[in-house]
Amino acid sequence: MGQKVWPAGEAAYKANAIKLATNFMLVSAVEAMGEATSLTSAYGIERADFLEIITNSVFGAPAYLGYSGAMANREYDNPEGFKLALGAKDMDLALAASKAENVPLPVGSTVRDRLSEALAAGDGDLDLAALAEGSRRAAHLDDND
Repeated sequence: MGQKVWPAGEAAYKANAIKLATNFMLVSAVEAMGEATSLTSAYGIERADFLEIITNSVFGAPAYLGYSGAMANREYDNPEGFKLALGAKDMDLALAASKAENVPLPVGSTVRDRLSEALAAGDGDLDLAALAEGSRRAAHLDDND
């Protein structure tokens, strides 16, 4: 399944912690990309233009490349994608794990709030890139469309 195996010790909880930390970073990155896209949209910059710039320069990582197209086109119905509901579940698990070990994750709490908004809007089955819509709603970017 994976291209490489990274030994992290014998205890299974270590692999679980790595998975939760990785998904925490992924969800946080997608939320940050959505917020940045809303910021540039407010200044009249096309979503696709901004996302092309960042994914071909500073943020050319798979996470940004994989979600930027859906975000640029506002197309979030991806049956194979990482669903918002799963992102919320993993963020809940990451926050519970952080609480158990007294590790503050302030960004995690903020991102979880955005996920809660998406779930309340009925978007749980949409692709993670749909996190961008929460930022657009908060910035009232669609009020004049």
